Amino acid sequence: MINEIWINITSIVLAAFALMVILMCIALTLSWIHDIRKDWINAKNSDTTKYHMDLYLSGINVWCHGEFPQVSFTVRHLRDALNNKIGHSDSMFREQLRSGDYKNNPWEKKMNILYDMLDHGTDGNIPKLIVIHAMGEFIDDGKNIKSARDFLDAYGLSAHVLCKPDGDLIQCRSEDQVAWHARGHNQNSLGIEILVEGNHNYNTFLKAIKKTNWPTDNQMISTAAQVREWMHVHNIGIDKVVRHSDLSPDRKVDPGSGFNWVKFKKMLEN
Repeated sequence: MINEIWINITSIVLAAFALMVILMCIALTLSWIHDIRKDWINAKNSDTTKYHMDLYLSGINVWCHGEFPQVSFTVRHLRDALNNKIGHSDSMFREQLRSGDYKNNPWEKKMNILYDMLDHGTDGNIPKLIVIHAMGEFIDDGKNIKSARDFLDAYGLSAHVLCKPDGDLIQCRSEDQVAWHARGHNQNSLGIEILVEGNHNYNTFLKAIKKTNWPTDNQMISTAAQVREWMHVHNIGIDKVVRHSDLSPDRKVDPGSGFNWVKFKKMLEN
């Protein structure tokens, strides 16, 4: 009788210990996943141009230092998967477009995505509008000459993407974040700034964007590719792709009369 009681007690203790081990494993796994997501969000929202991200889920190490050539699609796909923002088909679209393999991308250009995040904006963006802007690659404000990114930062502004003269794209805000780029239209929109090559004050900038076909070929291709991606992923119609000057004609003139809007719109249709 005593042996049976002892066996029952032992069985209960062992079962309780096994349950405790299982619960500890579950807790550790959840904590691990939380840490991965937290590290990724912190890296994604970093306002520095140099950071190291250990992507534990895929076992990939990515070293990001200033203007590196290409962030692999795997990184963006993992970010989108963690944020649960887009489905598999949309993820594949991004991969194909950025590798130059997408069948409806007539330019066969690989999209080079750089990251230099800006803090100015809020969360909770649900894109329904895409706004095309222009600004100087480097801006002389009368006191200092700043890069476009640093100029936006200094004045508390932002855009989702900047397009350099060589066609490289700099992401400054994620698509699920609001950017301060178009007064009165920041909520539920995406903004891309096409950078006018060289140093500019406001007067030289106004003259530059009046020159016929002022954007470089690489800028036209990369901007169209980025906009096409946004249109596809967020189900935005071509009629919702507008110029900054369309939204605020009394205040804004960018991207200027030298930007071939008809040609650009046709590039979005192909």
